[in-house]
Amino acid sequence: MISVIMPYWEYQDLLDACLVRMSHIYNGYDLEVIVVDDGSSSPYSVAGNYSWPIHVIRLPRQEKRMNLCSAFNAGAEASQSNTLMLVDLGVIFRGDILREMQKELASAGSRGFVTTAVWGIEENTWLCHESKKSSLPLPRGASIPYCSLIYKEHFNRVGGFSEAYRNGKDYEAVDIVMKLFNKDTIFRFRSDLAVNYHSNQRGWSIGAEDRNSEIYRRKWCPILR
Repeated sequence: MISVIMPYWEYQDLLDACLVRMSHIYNGYDLEVIVVDDGSSSPYSVAGNYSWPIHVIRLPRQEKRMNLCSAFNAGAEASQSNTLMLVDLGVIFRGDILREMQKELASAGSRGFVTTAVWGIEENTWLCHESKKSSLPLPRGASIPYCSLIYKEHFNRVGGFSEAYRNGKDYEAVDIVMKLFNKDTIFRFRSDLAVNYHSNQRGWSIGAEDRNSEIYRRKWCPILR
C-alpha cells in the first residue's frame, strides 16, 4: 500500500480535480489517500466514490494557511504505509507515473527520494525539469517536491518538514530537500515522469517571504558557501 498525502486549504475545486483524475489513472491501486485540512474556514468534504479509502484529518483552525509543512507531517504520522507519496495541492496527474516512481524508489533503496518534473499551467513553462538551472547541490530538477515518493522511515529520519516556516515562496519545500541532502539521500529524478500544476498562491501570509527567507538563510547559507 502507498499513503498519498494531500494538503488542503479552501481549494476544494483543485483537490477534487486531482482526485477525479487519480480515480481514472489509479483505479485498483492499493492506496490510502490522506487529506490534511489545516484548519481552513471551509472544511474539506469528500465528493464522489473512489476505489481507495480517503481519510480527512483536520488540524486546529487557522486564519491563514500556514504552509504544507504541518499538513504533510500530520499525514505522514497518520499513514498506515511505509511508502509516502507527497502531493501538493494543485497537482494534476498526466498519466500513470506511480509505477515507475516505485521502481525508482526501490532502486534507490531505504534512503531514496523520487521527484517528478512539473509543468506550470498558469506559467506555461517547466517549474521543475532537468533543463532548469539551480544553485543547489542537487540533481537538476530536484529542487521543489511538488510530487514525490519517499519511505516513511527516511521521512522521519530527516525530521519531516520544518514547521518554523509560514506559507510563502516555497522556502519550506526547498528546506526539506536540503535536509534530505544532508542525510545522504539518494535522489532520483526523471523528466519523463511529469505532472501538471495549478498555482494556488492565494492566501500567502503577509510578511511570510521575508520571514522564510531569513530562516532559510540562517539555516542553509553557511552550508552552501
